[in-house]
Amino acid sequence: APEDETGLPWPQGGVAAFAPPRMMRPRRDAWLVSASMHILDCPTGVSDALSERLGWAAPPSGSVLAAQLLELGKAFPSGTVREVLEAKHLGSVAEKLYSLLAAYIGQPEEDIIRIVLDGSACIWVGSGFSVALGCALSGEGADYRPFLHQVPSAVAAHAKLVELLGVPEYFQELSFRAALARRGAGSRLAEQLGEEEVKAAVAMVNAALEARQEGQA
Repeated sequence: APEDETGLPWPQGGVAAFAPPRMMRPRRDAWLVSASMHILDCPTGVSDALSERLGWAAPPSGSVLAAQLLELGKAFPSGTVREVLEAKHLGSVAEKLYSLLAAYIGQPEEDIIRIVLDGSACIWVGSGFSVALGCALSGEGADYRPFLHQVPSAVAAHAKLVELLGVPEYFQELSFRAALARRGAGSRLAEQLGEEEVKAAVAMVNAALEARQEGQA
């Protein structure tokens, strides 16, 4: 739920009662760092002066932010976020993460970010997080949801980061094939899908065939 910490990823080793400041962040940063850092339990908040002294005024490292995005993608895969308030909240969190991660493009941590998020569901699509291959910057007017997603404008605005994460400009034959493979194959596919999903699946198959024919031309 947006107003509490439901869905927050936590360190695999559990949460310790005590931790050094370098391994901790104030509660306001919980949705940005909880997967790999401890959260200060202080109901009254933290002053700006104390945050500055303890190093909390600076943004989290790129590796910490990437780890958070990785775990959020596991917790909220595309198609699982259906409540409007939850989607709005997670979209805001994703936008903040992308904004902070984008600042590391061209910096030494860029490679770490790419390695941590490679192949993961790290692209916010409005109903959860999708893998980069399941997205494109432009859908060319076609709607393949819930299989493939055009990247929302707020995400596409971070062009260099989106490119680093592997989102193609347009859907490719491999995009269609991978999407169909993730959902199912053969005669069982139609049984698993609703009417609109079947239409999207058929459209994807046709698009994949067109892409193959263009590639062979």
